[in-house]
Amino acid sequence: MGLMKYLLRYLVANKGLRWVVALVLVGISFWMMSKAAASVSELEAFFPVLMSMGLLVLAAVVVAPSIALALVDKVVDFFMFSEKFDRPQPMHGRAKALRKSGKYDEAMKAYQDIAENYPDELKPHLEMIDIALRDLIDQQLAESIYQESLLMFEGAEDREQLARWRSGLSLRE
Repeated sequence: MGLMKYLLRYLVANKGLRWVVALVLVGISFWMMSKAAASVSELEAFFPVLMSMGLLVLAAVVVAPSIALALVDKVVDFFMFSEKFDRPQPMHGRAKALRKSGKYDEAMKAYQDIAENYPDELKPHLEMIDIALRDLIDQQLAESIYQESLLMFEGAEDREQLARWRSGLSLRE
């Protein structure tokens, strides 16, 4: 029994050996099927057919983990994003809901919290400028948010997008 456990553990660890064992089992199964086909009576064919089916099931069980892992990798790659984040992404839902319900000051505060917690995130700054321009109609507030944002973002693309939003040309998705 100890030898059998050792062989099973080795088989589980070695993927290539799994396929060899599975092919051997399938080969033996087909050989047994040919014996069953050559038998004279149904009773004589019963045992080889039963053993052959058992070997095919065993072969399937042996290679199932390898096939499952290969399929899972492909399915996950297809359906899941390949981007990995080291922390949760910002949630804008609360701030959007506050803005839609007309609570602009609370929405500004919610976007300010997002901006503080995610300093590389441009969207909360753009939304604050948009609230100041469209909802509060406060050009000075929009200008001060714009100036603060310019200090935080040094990239030309970010600065250009900030300038567009400040001037009221909202680039909504």
